[in-house]
Amino acid sequence: MLAGASLDGERAEDLKKREEEEEEEAGEAEEKEEEEVKRDKQATQELRPVDDNNNDVNCGDGDEIPETAIDGLNAECDVVILQARIAAGMSLATVSKPKHASLGPIDALASPDTLYLSAKSPFCAPMINLNALQAKNSAHQQNKGSDSQVTDSQPDNQPDDSQKTTDNDMNRLARSVMALGSSSIASQARVPIPKNGVDYRGKIVLAPMVRSGELPSRLVSLKYGADLVWGPETIDRSLIGAVRRINPRNNTVEFTRVPSHPGPDAKDKVSVIYRIDPAREKGKLVFQLGTASPELAVEAAKVIADDVSGIDVNAGCPKPFSTLGGMGAALLQTPDKLISILEALVREVGRPWQIGISVKIRLLKDPKDTERLVTALCATGITGLTVHCRTTPMRPREAAIRDQLPMIASICRSAGVACLMNGDVKSRDHALELMSQYDVDGAMIATSAESNFSCFRSAADGGCVSWRELAHEYVAIAMECENKWGNTKYLLNIFLPGKDKVAQAVKSARTYTHCCTLLGFNDLLPAANKIDAILGISDRTEAGLKRSAELLGPALLASATSTATTTTPEVDIPLDSNVLRGDTLSNQITA
Repeated sequence: MLAGASLDGERAEDLKKREEEEEEEAGEAEEKEEEEVKRDKQATQELRPVDDNNNDVNCGDGDEIPETAIDGLNAECDVVILQARIAAGMSLATVSKPKHASLGPIDALASPDTLYLSAKSPFCAPMINLNALQAKNSAHQQNKGSDSQVTDSQPDNQPDDSQKTTDNDMNRLARSVMALGSSSIASQARVPIPKNGVDYRGKIVLAPMVRSGELPSRLVSLKYGADLVWGPETIDRSLIGAVRRINPRNNTVEFTRVPSHPGPDAKDKVSVIYRIDPAREKGKLVFQLGTASPELAVEAAKVIADDVSGIDVNAGCPKPFSTLGGMGAALLQTPDKLISILEALVREVGRPWQIGISVKIRLLKDPKDTERLVTALCATGITGLTVHCRTTPMRPREAAIRDQLPMIASICRSAGVACLMNGDVKSRDHALELMSQYDVDGAMIATSAESNFSCFRSAADGGCVSWRELAHEYVAIAMECENKWGNTKYLLNIFLPGKDKVAQAVKSARTYTHCCTLLGFNDLLPAANKIDAILGISDRTEAGLKRSAELLGPALLASATSTATTTTPEVDIPLDSNVLRGDTLSNQITA
């Protein structure tokens, strides 16, 4: 009995001692937490923008920065332009951000003209006054004329091209937030965005288009302001077994394979089925997959997962080449299969490669069926869902139906999945209006982009360029990418004006040299000659010019080429590795 009582006493003493230790640890933790809160609050106060008299500038009530986070800045940027002290007339502050650093989130709007950046990141300033930013941008535009007259005595501290690009990104972000307000971008729940993935929220993107979504189209779209680009749908079986290689002439990544029935010509024995620019498309490219099998989808996605920021499953294409194989819009009739495909991709590709998996669908006739489908898809682990606002039987000439969008957006938001809309979106400015009206996270442009890729540039930045400027830009980049002439010609025929006789003659062009001659792009002729030789089509030019003379008449043909010669200086452009850059060529036509 005495031994038992002694043992019980020891246990009670040990228990009391442990309780005291736990209370002490809890007290220390509470003190530490209070210290952190105090330190964060002090840091927030120190980061608040002030004027020259140390007064707060456009601050909201209270000291707390809202916790609702939205994405808007590209985390891949090396330099982020932030407004650290943002009274009118104050300059932008440039903050270098190491690649390994995590960019702080942008927080909800405190007022219609004020955007807060989270003070949790040392790389973010707390506030951007959007009105001041726009005023400064307008003043910059007005002073452009005088700036262009600066001679070689210009100071060395002028912003470089990367600085200008980031300025444009920030200005575009500012206008987007002004147009959208806080409610349509902010999302309470949020599926985590993988490390190598990209968030679709707040983005205006290029739609996946067969033939019209090849590399030149994507690069021109990005140049004119597309936030992300989808490549053309690629069937799983065509990618499985493809060989990845680097083109030494332009450093693009090419996926090639031997055709099932190669022609007698040696050049036909290997075909490029997908081409990527790893520099300019980094963090911007989403690969769209055509599939009807979870196993084949995973096998194909693994081939390209290292080179893209996301895999998107096509569940909306109504064309027979997709639906007859059970792919595209046919998957809307087999939702269990579609769900299995997405779950397999998330599990076996998305997580291991740390990229996002998404899906593009069409509306179902009954909104209740659409609601059930979207709810099920959002539960698969996808990061984004795009809805084409037409049903499967509808053709592009029929107006998009948008009455189901608010319901779809609400479901996606509840699940933390980004919701993009597609269908009759005309431009960046139109996209922002629709995003605000229907409370969706982003918008996808297809037909309007196909007609003029500069539709991604807002009116405030200059809007769409002329067909001649666009044609010059597109042809230059197409040659740089070694794009097949047939594909380049296909796109040119879409956005060149049909009534222009020279543009009509381009339809008969058989080579890049022929095309550049007709359009008067003499500065591109040296590169065109070399590209034609690489593609093995140089011998077609002479016959093509004879055909053009028949269509235009010798006098009009001579006039077209000689007139343009006076406006586009001839420049010898060697076609060596990494030298035929679209940005350089685009500047030459405006010189």
